[in-house]
Amino acid sequence: METILVVGGTGMLGAPVVAQLLRDGFHVRVLSRNPRHAAARLGEDAEIVQGDAVRPEDVQRAARGCTGVHVSLSGEVEAAGVQNAVRAAQSAGAERITYLSGATVKPENAWFPQTRRKLEAENEIRNSGLVYTIFRPTWFLESLSLYVRGKRAFVFGKQ
Repeated sequence: METILVVGGTGMLGAPVVAQLLRDGFHVRVLSRNPRHAAARLGEDAEIVQGDAVRPEDVQRAARGCTGVHVSLSGEVEAAGVQNAVRAAQSAGAERITYLSGATVKPENAWFPQTRRKLEAENEIRNSGLVYTIFRPTWFLESLSLYVRGKRAFVFGKQ
């Protein structure tokens, strides 16, 4: 059975990836800073490895024996986490790395910090020599509530 490491596997977008990989018959290993929380969120079928995505040695340890790595990180940990995942995938001899980016990740949007981090992460992956897939979804409805405050909501697009 192939083992896939998921870095960022307990979040809103990573947890469904873990669930689907398990349904598809993979052995799934999840790197988590809080194994108790991860086990409660993901159930007993996923292997939980304690560690932090920003600590290279933690990601290296978690990736040993993995044939693939999926990264679903955001925020301040994203740049270091992706870099560590790439190095760990290379060291482990993983066949593929996949990464959740975004549809607006383009050089002209690099003024926005989150976009800049994702652009740097994409470039890290592209230059790694690994076989990769970068997902660039447009939107997740699960995120909609982040843009509502009381009775007001942020309106997207040109007005």
